[in-house]
Amino acid sequence: MRKTTDHPSPLVTRIDISPSLAGDVESFDDIDMLTQRIRAEHPPAELDSDGAGTLGLPDALEPPDALTADGTALHFPFKPALLSGDLELYRPYPGVLVFSVDFIANDPEAMHAISKTMNSVNRAVSVRIFHRGKIRFRFGDKVFHSQDTPGVVSHVPVGGHFDYRLKKGEHIQLTHILITEEGEREIWHRLGIPPCPIFNTLRENEDPSRIAEALPNNEAFQVLGESFMHLPKSGFSRIAMLRLKVGELLCLLGDVDTASHSPSAGDVPFSEVRKLSQARAILDESSESPPSIAELSAMVGLNRRKLTEGFKKVFGETVAGYALELRMRKGYQLLRETQISVGEIAELCGYEHANNFSLAFRRRFHTSPTKVRRIK
Repeated sequence: MRKTTDHPSPLVTRIDISPSLAGDVESFDDIDMLTQRIRAEHPPAELDSDGAGTLGLPDALEPPDALTADGTALHFPFKPALLSGDLELYRPYPGVLVFSVDFIANDPEAMHAISKTMNSVNRAVSVRIFHRGKIRFRFGDKVFHSQDTPGVVSHVPVGGHFDYRLKKGEHIQLTHILITEEGEREIWHRLGIPPCPIFNTLRENEDPSRIAEALPNNEAFQVLGESFMHLPKSGFSRIAMLRLKVGELLCLLGDVDTASHSPSAGDVPFSEVRKLSQARAILDESSESPPSIAELSAMVGLNRRKLTEGFKKVFGETVAGYALELRMRKGYQLLRETQISVGEIAELCGYEHANNFSLAFRRRFHTSPTKVRRIK
């Protein structure tokens, strides 16, 4: 039976971008709470008021009927007239959703019609990893077959330029990963894996045929796809593994980007990429008092222009923006995990005056340091 609360929490209308912390696997005991958390990070147009109609299978799902995996996932049954089977939805990071999909097609023509109505309402990137069954995805004039590739990475498609086809009785299993820009930032700061240049390339293309790319049909992606089928069933173990698997996916996609898909990052010679990585590592180790651009240039042996332009191309962030983000993350974590005063935390984050730290903190997290301390 679906759990409800006597006084359900009001719908969150803005994204909660507070960083996740070590060991913070969230477990819920109420379906509405997890649904609302997801809706806060993903536009309501993609997750309707019942939690159904979501991301690739709109109008095919019943409302969630249970929390699964120790309260860390939502279980959705499919509407039996369309599909026999179910979907489980996990949220390994804020801004990242993982759908484990298993169904048999009962009305493929209806599903085809539904797929053509999908619309993009944010800058999320979608990765579909195929496990079982034959299914065809179309983006503009570009067609991908599940038997030819381990999966497809795409911008969430625009209605009328996307559809998929499958045969009646076909048994389909796939993993669908949706990553928002906030989710990319979370993975970056949790695992040290920067956003993939291919994601921005896909987002910026207006041609419907250039918003999708096949995943390379090589051993690395094949092994990764297979591993999604053998994750632990326990909620906390499963979420922990999903976090690592999403990170592994981004690492593999990063290699693909550098090789062929990202003209901007591809303009940076490999010798300079190594020095830029060194610069980022220096910033990681000196969040309290980061070096100036001139100092950092001298430390890694790149001139100012190559450092600033290359850093932006390779990591999708300015040097100053990256350094500021590190300071803000450090401040947030100290507020949550220690009893150090706000003034002392400001100092540890490189601020001479606590007021300046508080202003920067509020701009980044849309809340004050004292409020973060209170919700500890």
